[in-house]
Amino acid sequence: RATQGLAYVIAGTYQGKPEIFLYKAHIGADGAIRSFGEPWRNLENALVQPPKFVVEDDLAILRGLWLERSRSYIGGFRLNGSGGAAIMDKMIATGRAFVSSTAQFASSSEPRALQLAAARPGRIHWHTLSDTRIQPILQTEPPAALLLTTTEPCWYLD
Repeated sequence: RATQGLAYVIAGTYQGKPEIFLYKAHIGADGAIRSFGEPWRNLENALVQPPKFVVEDDLAILRGLWLERSRSYIGGFRLNGSGGAAIMDKMIATGRAFVSSTAQFASSSEPRALQLAAARPGRIHWHTLSDTRIQPILQTEPPAALLLTTTEPCWYLD
């Protein structure tokens, strides 16, 4: 039984756009992630010769993240369009996708994987900025902890 695996952490960044960060994680006997290790950034090499902790389900996700990466790739991956939404589906299906409010992820309690939930209604509210411009803001009922508005469809995360 594997003792290590790949974890996907969706986190807000200083730019205000959520990104995906990869972590090498410790897995319990039941297959659930028990704790997070160091950030893992060896994605390109893993696509050629996957390490033991990268399983077949991960390879499809890693290929998608690599293809969707921006030219300014530094360590996190952004999700865009319908391809980004498909990657979200795959990450959640692994049971190893998590959400954090910041990219400096550190979990002091037992991690809780994201799970699919029912659709949540959302509305666009128009917010007037100080320079008289108007900015659209997507709000869900009840409010979501993190919104991915760059995917089609949009995702909310709690």
